[in-house]
Amino acid sequence: MGEYLFKCLERLDKVFDGKVLLTVLKEVTSKTVRIRGDLDTNRIPESRIKRIITSSFSGTKCDYVLLLDSEGKTEILVPVSDTAVTARTVIFPRVAKLKGIQLLKKQERVELEANAVFSRSLINENVNVNDTYYVFEGRVGLVEPHNDAVAVRILTDKGTRVILNGEHIEKIKKESVELLKPQPLRQRTAVRKVTKRRGKAKKRTRRKRASSRRKPKRKSRTRRKRRTSKKKR
Repeated sequence: MGEYLFKCLERLDKVFDGKVLLTVLKEVTSKTVRIRGDLDTNRIPESRIKRIITSSFSGTKCDYVLLLDSEGKTEILVPVSDTAVTARTVIFPRVAKLKGIQLLKKQERVELEANAVFSRSLINENVNVNDTYYVFEGRVGLVEPHNDAVAVRILTDKGTRVILNGEHIEKIKKESVELLKPQPLRQRTAVRKVTKRRGKAKKRTRRKRASSRRKPKRKSRTRRKRRTSKKKR
């Protein structure tokens, strides 16, 4: 009997620091599962692992599920959704935790001599990574005006990879970056609450008007008293 940590990962295209677009895997939720057998020796059938995944993460959006043992020696990435199965472009040979991103850019240096000599040297420009992500496959892009970089260096806990600009790096415009930003959930709920309140207020005013039209006008008490006094006379 072994304990394994199942991590539900969502695949998304993330723009870091407004400079680099990178497909990352973000952890949604995790669950510890006890299984008889050893995953490293492939004694557990794949169908059984798929059943455990569906029962553990029913109703949760998972593109990949990462299986980890207690010692951290075994790591198995299981594609679950259609987007994960059809993915082909590999960013890193095995799933790894993202540690940092760097842009490799050209820099002109002028040596003041009798004859001016121009030479170029690469500089590293760090890109902010503020959260925990995993990388495996997907897109790599450079956003304007940073798409003149020579290469993108991806730093992970399992090593480093340098992707050249002419390899499979996309050039992305600023307008397309805005489309990738989803509307925050808090703003959506706030808008819905406001519209609901306005709708309720309109219904109340309509009901009050309808009730006022239906009710007959009551006669004043002074008129009633005068009529009764005339009858007695």
